[in-house]
Amino acid sequence: MTDLMEDEKGRIWCHNFTGQIFYIKNLKLHLLSQYKSEEEVWFPRMVICGDELVVTSIKGLFVYNLITDQSAYYLIPGGTKSLTRVGKKVVCFGDNRWYSYEAGLPIRKLSSSLYFSLIQTASLQNVSFKDTFYLTANPMSAYYKLTLDGDSIKVQSENKTSAFLNTISVQENKVWVHTKNSSFTTDGKDTIEGLNLSDVLTDSKGYKWMSSLKKGLCVQYNSQQIKRLNVSALSPGDYVRRIHTFDDQIFVTTANGKLFKLNDQATLTYILSIPKTAGIIEQITPLGNNHYLLAASVGMYLYNSGTGQLSQFTLSYIAKEVLIHKGKVYFATAAGINTIEKIENKLLVSLSKELFDKKQRCRSIAFSGDSLFAAYSDGVYIAYNDSIHRFLYNGHPVYASKIKVVSGKILIGTINQGVLIIENGTTKSLTEHDGLVSNSIKDIKTSANSTWLVYNNDFQQLNHSLTGIENKPDYFPKLIGVNDLAALNDRLYIAVNEDVYSIRMVLPTSNVYIKTYIDKVVTNGKELISGNKLAHFQNHLQFSVSTPFYSPYSKIIYQYRIKSATDSTWQTGAPGQTVFDVVALEPGRYTFEIVAADKSKNVISKPAVYSFEIEPPWYQTWVFRGLVAIAVVALGLLVVRYYYRTRLRKQSAEYEKILAVQAERQRISSEIHDDIGAGLSALRLLTEITKDKLPESEAQREVGKIHTSISELSQKMREVIWSLNTDNDNLKNLLYYIQRQAYLLFENSPIRLKVLFPTQDIPEVVIKGEKRRHIYLAVKEALHNCLKHSDAETCYLTMRVEDRILKIIIVDDGKGFAPIDKWQTGNGLTGMKRRMQQINGFFEIQSKEQTEVRFIIPLNEKS
Repeated sequence: MTDLMEDEKGRIWCHNFTGQIFYIKNLKLHLLSQYKSEEEVWFPRMVICGDELVVTSIKGLFVYNLITDQSAYYLIPGGTKSLTRVGKKVVCFGDNRWYSYEAGLPIRKLSSSLYFSLIQTASLQNVSFKDTFYLTANPMSAYYKLTLDGDSIKVQSENKTSAFLNTISVQENKVWVHTKNSSFTTDGKDTIEGLNLSDVLTDSKGYKWMSSLKKGLCVQYNSQQIKRLNVSALSPGDYVRRIHTFDDQIFVTTANGKLFKLNDQATLTYILSIPKTAGIIEQITPLGNNHYLLAASVGMYLYNSGTGQLSQFTLSYIAKEVLIHKGKVYFATAAGINTIEKIENKLLVSLSKELFDKKQRCRSIAFSGDSLFAAYSDGVYIAYNDSIHRFLYNGHPVYASKIKVVSGKILIGTINQGVLIIENGTTKSLTEHDGLVSNSIKDIKTSANSTWLVYNNDFQQLNHSLTGIENKPDYFPKLIGVNDLAALNDRLYIAVNEDVYSIRMVLPTSNVYIKTYIDKVVTNGKELISGNKLAHFQNHLQFSVSTPFYSPYSKIIYQYRIKSATDSTWQTGAPGQTVFDVVALEPGRYTFEIVAADKSKNVISKPAVYSFEIEPPWYQTWVFRGLVAIAVVALGLLVVRYYYRTRLRKQSAEYEKILAVQAERQRISSEIHDDIGAGLSALRLLTEITKDKLPESEAQREVGKIHTSISELSQKMREVIWSLNTDNDNLKNLLYYIQRQAYLLFENSPIRLKVLFPTQDIPEVVIKGEKRRHIYLAVKEALHNCLKHSDAETCYLTMRVEDRILKIIIVDDGKGFAPIDKWQTGNGLTGMKRRMQQINGFFEIQSKEQTEVRFIIPLNEKS
């Protein structure tokens, strides 16, 4: 494949040497079938110009629109063999003929003074620099700088090379000329020999990538970052075991017990040697005034750098670590912890003593305030004020190889638990899950600005807050057999087997991120070709992603999330995982977002985003819900309409029935009044005349009885007429009628009647004839009983309406009555109770010194 290029849709275009054109989309290779490669003689050359892919053809030009997927052939006599893009135009060349193509315009023929014979192969390079484009010609190994002036090709210069010309490429305002023997820039500043290159690319980190016809893909890292130090001063077979930093200088000790200083020329200067039986110098501790304490594998030595004198220390500790704290020197030895008093640069051996009476191997010690942390072979201990106790983490002992105090925090490098960080009495851990290379820590190194973890075959830097791992730059080599390291100023010094490297830790800043691509989306097992609206059952999505990341020894870990979901938190995939599943999504709008991170979980790419919508099933759509709502409302309206029409018909029938009853009552009332009433009135008058004509005798008395009976009958008839007359069906008429009849009843009685009722604000309440008649007769019966039995002087009749309840109260100041008397033995009390029950009313009578009768009648619209 060759002529790789990327369009605006992220598709990679290329062609093979049989003439077929392909594009890569979603990690799949697709053939551009519109281009008829079987009809071509030469393999194609192509460029992307705007929204079009322009390709050479024996027919002339093939143009494919990248947006609409439409294509066409443009005929040119003799065809075209090479082309390049110049601004918005494409310049084509073939058989000494020149043409220009611009989208939407006719193809124009160009003029040129250049001519090549049949044995010469001339080809336009599909790159340009500003307004200049290039033509190569072999076998004379020449290239031409050309410009376009209207419809003419202008030759700016002709340049010869010493070997066969491969290609010309442009990178970062530099024009590279690639020949079989070497590649060079036209400004003469850069040269690459012996790789037979066809292209050079420099990335954002300064790494130079080269396409070699001899060695394939090659990379040259930024040489300013890594230096391999000159260790020729070491004897054959000797190598650096420890690196020490103090007084802003680098010292190294070797496997043969030698001490060297690293000078400004990055070479080693010999200082001293200790006896071979002492092993290597494990640690160097400055004592002041040019005096140093050297802790060897076996024994210790005092060194005076001013005089060069080296002497063996009186105490033969096998010290694993030495530190000075408050005028004392502490030794972590193979037999526990020892201490010696120090006065200036002198150690008072006579004042040495063993601490804690714990005779076990101690690997490392460190002070935090006045607390001493010690890594014994059976675990970490904390000593304070001559007392010592075991340090536990999660209830278990901690086995450590190194303890260090950094920025007030205690760092414990463990054998199998990563790094424990103690701050303000709280212990936290960093493990492989947090990006550590290994849970087994060999050593912890510090400098003024950095803290490093050393493993057997690797190393890592902690961040400044000591809460995680700092991203290791990509240029760091993969080192096996790390002996030791130390940091000074902006450089890191690493001893690896027989070599020592110096690596610059300050990098040029860059805002350029690599890209992460979503290559394929699968829904329910089927690849999604286009569109981002999914049916409700397409709620199981699988995303395949990729990140072109050519840095060595780095392993990508992806972090992803589904925004707008119930849980939008970032999830971390497994190392090397490139396929991610999202299942059981509810209908709604979502955004899948994914970024690439390195093994220390530092984000190294811009997020790739895919937005999609899962549509609800038809029965959950707003249209369906709207239709259901409309149907429910319509059904409700129909039900309401049917109910009210039925009710209206019933009310109409009831009203017609009421009207008929009222008309019948009115007719009966009228007929009683007109016929019977007139007859009774005439009869009453006749008996009264007869009575007056008869002398006083038994016959006159009998006629008087007849007259009285007729009068009583006439009164009852008037009451019946009143109850039947529908004009009287209201509360106001009832109350006034009761008042009038009460006054008539007590008219000739010695008992005074006082009637109390509101003449105003009487509510408009309909009371039908039957109910009016029951109320009136019950009240009349109570008043009649008062007249007959009370022997009272005054009778009070009170009528009032409270909360739609009619209350009629009759009170007299008479003698009252006993529980068993003629009231209860007669029909009066029973009749009043019956009448109240028939109209849902309440009747109550109380009598001691006086009698009180209460009628409680509820009022409603249908009274």
